[in-house]
Amino acid sequence: MKRKLPVVPLKRIRETATYKKMTITVPDAPVSEVLPTSMIFYVDTRFTTIQTNRIRSLIVQALGQWRTHFEQLEESGYSNYQGCVNRYARFNLAPVGLMRSLLMEQ
Repeated sequence: MKRKLPVVPLKRIRETATYKKMTITVPDAPVSEVLPTSMIFYVDTRFTTIQTNRIRSLIVQALGQWRTHFEQLEESGYSNYQGCVNRYARFNLAPVGLMRSLLMEQ
């Protein structure tokens, strides 16, 4: 017979998050809208310095890809990103969870 362990109620802890301001410069891109010179992100201070640097790096890389997309569009009217999206868009690909919810509705 299994021995039952007593249930111990969990204590609620109060932890308030604090944030560190991260400013990232927006690269110039050939777009018709006026762009801000920088973007501000607030990063939780519980992230380590290495994690914060990685977050910054990922944001900068995403903005770089965005700029490359618009530069290619301006030069040739076509971008590598657009080609990739168009290739897979015709298959009506969707996340698995979305497909399950659609099947449940029927």
